[in-house]
Amino acid sequence: MTKFLNGNFTIINTETGRAVRARLGKSVDVSDHRLGTKYLQSVTDKPTLHLGEADNSPATAWWHETANDGAERLPFNQIVSHAVGEYQNIGNYCVWLHTDALAEADDARRARVLYEDRLDNMPKTTRDKLDALTPPEYWAHRVKKRARELETLESRGGLYTQARLDAEKQAWAEDEDPPLPRKLARYLEIQRMLMGDEPCATSQRDAKLLEEFAAEPRAARVMARAEKLVDPLMQSRKQALQESGRTLDDVVRWNDLCGFVAFEGESGVMLTNTNYRTSEDKKISAAATSYIKAAAKEGITKAGGASSARTAMDGSGASRDKGSTYAWAYDGTYIYGADSRTVPSERTYWTDENGYLVGRNKGGAGQKWKLAPWTPTPQPTDGLALVRTGLLGPLGFFINL
Repeated sequence: MTKFLNGNFTIINTETGRAVRARLGKSVDVSDHRLGTKYLQSVTDKPTLHLGEADNSPATAWWHETANDGAERLPFNQIVSHAVGEYQNIGNYCVWLHTDALAEADDARRARVLYEDRLDNMPKTTRDKLDALTPPEYWAHRVKKRARELETLESRGGLYTQARLDAEKQAWAEDEDPPLPRKLARYLEIQRMLMGDEPCATSQRDAKLLEEFAAEPRAARVMARAEKLVDPLMQSRKQALQESGRTLDDVVRWNDLCGFVAFEGESGVMLTNTNYRTSEDKKISAAATSYIKAAAKEGITKAGGASSARTAMDGSGASRDKGSTYAWAYDGTYIYGADSRTVPSERTYWTDENGYLVGRNKGGAGQKWKLAPWTPTPQPTDGLALVRTGLLGPLGFFINL
């Protein structure tokens, strides 16, 4: 039996060329005020699983969990996302397979995210063909939105704060002896709370982590390196917000808007005024409907592959019940269930079904996979760096960013 590779690796279908990818869930600010103190908090949607471009971005990186289940002493055999652990403070997430029916709301959410991902990953020739359908009112709205964001950031000192955090993150990550990614992510999140425009409370555990970083022998050299990075990063972020042309974030948000219209309809689109639908909003939403129809003619549709064994991403710590599994085996060609107690292994063979990862019986197209060691490529450090990682869709090369 072939073993999974040590360290991070990519998973690519040898028949279709598509890679298994993670896409981060969006975070929503749910901060609260109590007794004059602001408690900074955010809620993050679950990450989602996709098949898409094999671009060596962090979205394509996975690792194999070799530890044993503490209760049953069985190997986890999980395929865990590197990206979720690196970029989000929500613990480890891995690939699950479910043979029972998913909840209706869960199914709808998953279908919408997968549709938006297909829009993000459309071929350049298709994007060029559809580009004229995005109305000028939308691009004008995005320029105004960036200008308002820049004004707010500058008035509150937020531009410096964000650049300072980016600089410190980059300086720690580039150190010859960098801290663990998850520990660094939590440290930077605490720093973000402390550098906010209102006082915030930290737990004893967080305070201890701050003390640990401050006491690091390497802290002085890291801080010196960070100081040199602040001004360039601040100027880069400011330049991105002053951009009058079409940015990568504009394209991502347009695809999100099309996803909303495709699943919710035009009536909820209120971009230019939050109180009522303006004439610009109506033009933008109508254009989104035209864009959706044109994309469908190019093969980019809402419909996903029907399967009684669908895959998703879920927490690594959850217990397997009947009808679901996260334990996998690899024989050099096929990836399939390593635990037949919850799902019969013959139903679990990973299959690329028209761009969707599902479980099928062995035998058929789209079931052959290769694993290759993953090493990170240098990532941009400006305000759109996270978008360019591929975690929100590999769009950068479409618009020369």
